[in-house]
Amino acid sequence: MATEEDEIQLVDRAGGAEEDAGIFDRDEDPPPCLRIDYGGGEEEEEEPRKLRSSRSKRWYWWTTLFILTIMMILLIAVPLGIWSDKRKETCFDYESDDESSEEYPFLFLPNKGQFFLCEKGKTKLKGSLAQHHSYIKEERVDVYVYTADTVLNITRMNENCLQMEWSGISSSGEPLVDCFVMKTNDESVKELKDIEWFGAHELFTQTWPLGDMNINMTPFLPHDYLSSSAYQSREVFGSVLHPLWLASNGVGILVDQDTPLSVSIHQGGGEGEICLQAVPYALECIPSSFELTHLHYTVCAHESIATSAKHFLSNHILHPRDVPARETFKDPIWSTWGAFKTNIDDETVRGYLSEITNRGFGISQLELDDGYGGSGSAYGNLSMAIDTKALFREFGVPLTAWVHPFINPMADIFRAGIDDDYFLPGKSKIEGDSISLVRWWHDYGAVINFLDERVANSHKQALTHFVSNYGLSSLKFDAGEVTYLPKCVYTQNVEDPAAFTTAYAAFVGNFSTGVTPRSEVRVGYFSQEQPMWVRMLDRSSTWGVSNGLKSVLTAALTFGIAGYPFVLPDMIGGNGDDPANFGEVYVPDPTLFVRWMQLNAFLPVMQFSIPPFHENFTDLVEGVNVTQHALELTELHRSLADTFYNLSLESVCTGYPIIRPMWWIDSGGLLVDDQFLIGDDIMIAPILESSATSRCVYFPPDTRWTRYHDNKNTTYPGGCQNACERGCQFDDVTLSKFLYFKRFF
Repeated sequence: MATEEDEIQLVDRAGGAEEDAGIFDRDEDPPPCLRIDYGGGEEEEEEPRKLRSSRSKRWYWWTTLFILTIMMILLIAVPLGIWSDKRKETCFDYESDDESSEEYPFLFLPNKGQFFLCEKGKTKLKGSLAQHHSYIKEERVDVYVYTADTVLNITRMNENCLQMEWSGISSSGEPLVDCFVMKTNDESVKELKDIEWFGAHELFTQTWPLGDMNINMTPFLPHDYLSSSAYQSREVFGSVLHPLWLASNGVGILVDQDTPLSVSIHQGGGEGEICLQAVPYALECIPSSFELTHLHYTVCAHESIATSAKHFLSNHILHPRDVPARETFKDPIWSTWGAFKTNIDDETVRGYLSEITNRGFGISQLELDDGYGGSGSAYGNLSMAIDTKALFREFGVPLTAWVHPFINPMADIFRAGIDDDYFLPGKSKIEGDSISLVRWWHDYGAVINFLDERVANSHKQALTHFVSNYGLSSLKFDAGEVTYLPKCVYTQNVEDPAAFTTAYAAFVGNFSTGVTPRSEVRVGYFSQEQPMWVRMLDRSSTWGVSNGLKSVLTAALTFGIAGYPFVLPDMIGGNGDDPANFGEVYVPDPTLFVRWMQLNAFLPVMQFSIPPFHENFTDLVEGVNVTQHALELTELHRSLADTFYNLSLESVCTGYPIIRPMWWIDSGGLLVDDQFLIGDDIMIAPILESSATSRCVYFPPDTRWTRYHDNKNTTYPGGCQNACERGCQFDDVTLSKFLYFKRFF
């Protein structure tokens, strides 16, 4: 029933309608807002039509809005594959997926922390991410939030590469750790069973590929693995390294420079895993620094390991900006170290030079190593007890001298260095003038602070004066590893100790450019652009891959994929250290010395110290005159100088190595660790085993090769399987012979 108030309102509205009735025809329905019931005057009235219409409109608009929202979600979500990815559990789920246009789609299951990089329904890479962290939510597409406000952002850079970025506050005390399968017996990812991995880092046991290796979680920093502290564990990386790992199936992992990286590698029994961990290096010194951390790296997939290596070298690693002096590719470098250790003086050096030149050997430069300052001279004194200018006038041979980043407290410039704030401070250096001394070689010294541009410029002036004053051509720079930094060193705005190595290498590169590009350094960490020779750590005078002869080749290959094409092998025959009395001259076995010469003749630089005319080599060795054979090999090396130099020019443009692995031109050569290529068209198969006079040679399929120096010029087709599993058998490689092939087109 209508109330009295309702009736009054209805009468008023009806009256209004009567007044306007002339506007509308009674036979027509009036607009909704003016529809009034003119019925028989019943007291009970139906619900006003206006209210019913209003409700209908509201339902109409809410329904329309809901439908439009669903359509928008579908338009956005379907192309991104959000729901389809959520349904996928393995790469196999992509096999029949016609919606995915990506050649290498990825799958991430945040609740499980499982990561897959896929190709045609098969797994290219499997990882376990965010270890020790619990998943909370997906904040937006491919941005995942974990405990302690730790966030993973996965960004597709291009069709081949993903960028993985962890960042946040690790107040939980747990580091960021991502692990990836290197190989496995798991049948669910059986395509990963026979994968081989190659690392871009120098190691004491330099296997190629990495093979069965065990390295516990270790800071990825340049170390001197021959130092007394590192020598025992062997679980440290060497002086030249880059955080790049390549897999035989075309996968590559590259970690950004700003990541405080530690790495563990465990392989054996068909299983293998590499783990990347981000823990600030200054943690034990500045505990609060653990709260802010990050782990950034790039994962790429390509059709082959060669394509992957070329991609990273071309696009992710800086190329050398220039090449070393052309003369250094031609004649050998000679050093006083292996032959004389620190016992050198004017007479010794003059006699050494005389014998070298009188026997017909060329010299690109003579390096005056430790001891040139004379008896009692402290490290850091830039003085020479040898009349170098007279030597140059007499022999016309470029001379270089050994230097390092240390100043002994007894050196003349030590006090001035303190006054000028020249050295790296110790951990207490917030204010004041405290410094830390480190032990290096057999003495103590303060470390020159190359991180300070003012100090670097000042030291460059001092070295330039030293070079000019003694008529030197350049310098041999030693050390530079974090092994010889003060513990908990305090440097403003620098928490990464490897920044010192990078700054030191940059200093050497700039110095080399300013004088002549003959300088050498033995460290490399994100310093590939420097135009200088990068020397291997001292080799032991032994056979084998554990710092012996074979490791010279595998280290050269490793330097190449790390982006350091200008590789300088250590002295022929090894460092010449007496195993029982370090620091005393040790002459290696003659057979080892000959095979070392043969290998080194095909590397960019030959370097002698113990001479091939040493008295221990005067007798014939298996019918070989060592001196005469050395002359033949140095002449052969000289004939390849233009090839080496042209390939070095190519490296400036592409970043590609001069010395290349067999898989560079054929993936069938993945396990070949005793052959190599110079460019793409020269192949060397050295003898690297004691007493061996025969070996197999791997010839890539669909290629033809001609053997040189056998007086036959025999051509060998690729893929021959005569007496060897992977190639041809050669039984005539006596001590005077070596296997050297050129590609035949």
